[in-house]
Amino acid sequence: MGMKFKIQYTSFYMKSKIIQISDLHLGFDSKKSEKVEAVDPGLKKRAIELISEEKPDAILVTGDLVNVPFEENFSLATNFLNSLHKFPLMCIPGNIDYYSLISRPQKPILKESLEDKVEEKLIVSEVELLKDPFRVDRSDMFRYLNIGLVKIKDRYHNFFEFNKDYKIYKKLDYYLKHFSSEPVMNGRGINFIGFDSFIDMGIVLEGIAKTNMPDKSIYLAKSIDGELSTEHLKDRLKKIKPGINIAVIHHPIFPIPHQNMLYGVFENGDYVARELLESGISLSFSGHKHVQGYTSRKIKLSNGEEKDFHVCTAGSLFSSDIKKPYKDNSFNIITIEDQNVSVDYRELRSGSISRLCSVVL
Repeated sequence: MGMKFKIQYTSFYMKSKIIQISDLHLGFDSKKSEKVEAVDPGLKKRAIELISEEKPDAILVTGDLVNVPFEENFSLATNFLNSLHKFPLMCIPGNIDYYSLISRPQKPILKESLEDKVEEKLIVSEVELLKDPFRVDRSDMFRYLNIGLVKIKDRYHNFFEFNKDYKIYKKLDYYLKHFSSEPVMNGRGINFIGFDSFIDMGIVLEGIAKTNMPDKSIYLAKSIDGELSTEHLKDRLKKIKPGINIAVIHHPIFPIPHQNMLYGVFENGDYVARELLESGISLSFSGHKHVQGYTSRKIKLSNGEEKDFHVCTAGSLFSSDIKKPYKDNSFNIITIEDQNVSVDYRELRSGSISRLCSVVL
């Protein structure tokens, strides 16, 4: 059975305060033999208490609801979000909500240690680059299992092998059918527009790694981690309404200070920012990197004018994978007053509140 959401994506009367939560990573970890829920129930209770204490006018959820995309995990995520049902809520999916087996490893590895990443003892002896690299779109991405990042000629590449369990992951849209992947929430002249940054994702196969096992296929690939195609973006922006428009995207458009620069942001960020700016959007809220942060970049528009585009990210609400320099899970508190937007983050365990950024739209 699928999930049954109490959450309704409808208009609300915006006063001033929005809570952003991201990267919940709820549920069980398929890598462990025993089913142990990844998140301490006490931490979930603490989050509900602190969020309710803020009395927000609405809540934004910027993806990665689950730890591994299984139906029972989505049920746990649904139960948590429904515990906040008294607040209007807008939820977009993250990459983990669609897949996990092809996600990138957290740390680069050496070619010599690839044998530790697969069941068989595999030794990579030589890499042959393809003269004509080809793209594998989302529908077929699940055929490949990412087993490592390898640095070759000052550039990091991904090694993939054929994924025997890909059929399970081709059915993931079933689990997400109960909510739009690109919702809109609006009220009092403020519009939050959701973008699904996984719709246009893919991988580009660039080479083949020769190994000590002729029947074992290992591919060298370039992962596209967060993308919005020209056609998709332009079609989505046709629906923009008058007022203050803010984009809600799981992947950050630009790298954020303190965040890993290798991956996890848009490769065509400047283009996406320009299209958003020319449609009246100059601010986006994202997650994905498990680090609360802010950056802005001047973007040259088609008429030659330069404007600032602002990117703000939230830390992980529950994941134990908290990135330095932070040591606690957190959520963002967004205050909107006329054209002024201020963002604070609140830590779960300490309860402390710190300013992240202030932006004039």
